[in-house]
Amino acid sequence: MSLLNDFSVNAKACADKVSRKADAAVEISRLKITETRLQHDISKGLKLLGAKVYKAYSSDDSNFNVGDDVENIRDMYERLKVVRTQITELKNSEFTNSDEKNTEAKG
Repeated sequence: MSLLNDFSVNAKACADKVSRKADAAVEISRLKITETRLQHDISKGLKLLGAKVYKAYSSDDSNFNVGDDVENIRDMYERLKVVRTQITELKNSEFTNSDEKNTEAKG
């Protein structure tokens, strides 16, 4: 009966590990979608900012203000940085070789 018990324990441990990796993969996919959307929004914001500056420059309008636009783009870059850090951390924590983790823990 001990063999059956060992098999059951090992199967449960394996299933838990697979479940954790699947959850991490889903979270990474969600974060990558967020990353793509932020990149698109940044690109769009930069194009609009460029058009605004060009229009103001071509019409000699010295009273135009781009501070809010620049701050919005800066915030998007910061969010993008956070998302990329989260992706890297998830990949490193869940998808590195378990032998490497054991070696790092011992060393």
